[in-house]
Amino acid sequence: MADYEVLLKTDGKQGLGAFKTYSFDLSILDIMMPEMDGFMLAKEIRKMNNTIPLIFLTAKTLKEDVLEGFRIGADDYLTKPFDSEVLLYKIAAILKGMP
Repeated sequence: MADYEVLLKTDGKQGLGAFKTYSFDLSILDIMMPEMDGFMLAKEIRKMNNTIPLIFLTAKTLKEDVLEGFRIGADDYLTKPFDSEVLLYKIAAILKGMP
């Protein structure tokens, strides 16, 4: 997608395993995943790397969920359905600030 190399994992435990194995420039997380939800995964990622940009992309629209995402350290929070062009611009804006 837009010349980004993407690694898809379908549950939180797989995502955590991938994060322990590979190096990423950015992580996009859903909240509602089997095995480990996105909030817990983000907390685990933050323990290992406090600087990697995190974007939540989720159907959870309640204010409490959005606030929790930002409390954990999200750089952005998008709700489904979402516009893929907007997502690409947000990714580009976040990565532009990386060394």
